[in-house]
Amino acid sequence: MRFPLPLDYLESREHSKGRRLSASALPAEVRTLAVSSEQAPAAVERKDGSEDATPAGFRTLDIPTDAYGAAILCFARDFPLLAKRFSAGLDCLVDDDGECENVIWSCINNLTIFFINLMLQTSILAYVNSFVISPDKAKVQNLFADFHNSVFDQDGRLVEQLWEDYDGKRDICSLAVWNRPFFYNIIFCWILSVLIEIKKSEELLVNLWNVPICEDMSKQLLRLGDSLYVVAFTRLIRNSVVILVAIPKLGISLVLLWLGCEWLCTTANFESLVMNTVAMAFIVSLDEVLFDSILPAHQRLEVENIDFLLKTEDASSKGAVDDRVSILRKNYQFRKALLYFLLSCIFLIVYTEYMQDVLPADITAITGLCEDHINQGYPPCHGWTWYLQGIASAREHECFPYRAAPAADFNDVNFGPL
Repeated sequence: MRFPLPLDYLESREHSKGRRLSASALPAEVRTLAVSSEQAPAAVERKDGSEDATPAGFRTLDIPTDAYGAAILCFARDFPLLAKRFSAGLDCLVDDDGECENVIWSCINNLTIFFINLMLQTSILAYVNSFVISPDKAKVQNLFADFHNSVFDQDGRLVEQLWEDYDGKRDICSLAVWNRPFFYNIIFCWILSVLIEIKKSEELLVNLWNVPICEDMSKQLLRLGDSLYVVAFTRLIRNSVVILVAIPKLGISLVLLWLGCEWLCTTANFESLVMNTVAMAFIVSLDEVLFDSILPAHQRLEVENIDFLLKTEDASSKGAVDDRVSILRKNYQFRKALLYFLLSCIFLIVYTEYMQDVLPADITAITGLCEDHINQGYPPCHGWTWYLQGIASAREHECFPYRAAPAADFNDVNFGPL
């Protein structure tokens, strides 16, 4: 007895032999894997005459094309196939065509990159917090404590003369926190970067929860033409995917948001503030890096071609989907996008002013001092009009003076014959 594989694999295998695969030629296990085509609702015809592969009364939702999506493919497709074979008492070792081995390797690859991704993301976050953020936080706090101790008197009043004699002006004014507009912009950019992952995680969690429950794992998938859809989950599979995939994905995104903000607050200079933002963004894309670098091309394509198929209305109704339903859904997406933006702005203010524990919220005392100090370090010649108006050449001797002529020594003066 041959082990059932997904339809796309069997079709490609038969085409490679030069034969056309008919429905009757499929193993019985594969034919019962999905709802039969006679029960599948008809596709929708768009207004421009083209045919939409999504059936009427249903909507498709993308499964993420990353390490998490690979794990979902394993739970939705590979586990049911393996469970059916093992429950029948069949052994993969006697599978002459290697079909069972193919599914096992697919499952191993998908789960391997998934758990490697979890291990890397969680361990990197832990290491960054322990060996990068904590030492930087201590360094910044010690620097600010030295500034308070050296420049202020016992009553907390700034002493101008002590500031003039303070040797740590450069270090304290390199902290990006005192420049509120620049600091707010960088923190907000980081929030928006992580918000992409938070939205994907939230949508994945909602989509998983909206997938209907079935009793038989063989009914989790549906084949419509060239497309493969997840139409149901058993309760065990759905709970496993939610607990092992969706919740960790969302949790890592939230922890990354917090640690990234903490790291940016502990940045000791303006240049590192931008570089740290880029460095933390690498952790966000680690699941996609593993997905693209380890999985073979055909396996990545399988993850890309599988989607959720959820019912939106009575699938047996004739005609196109009501435009009103589509409009309402779009309005909901608009409100949701606005809500995410407002929450990002609120988090920006609340975190920088109340939640960050690196420096006191009110550090306006050093703002004016550092602005004056920074202005003193401006280049003597600056401006975009240098070459447009010839100012550079006109002021060359002022901006970049030559060596001054040595002063005349009275003893070297030759007065001539007396």
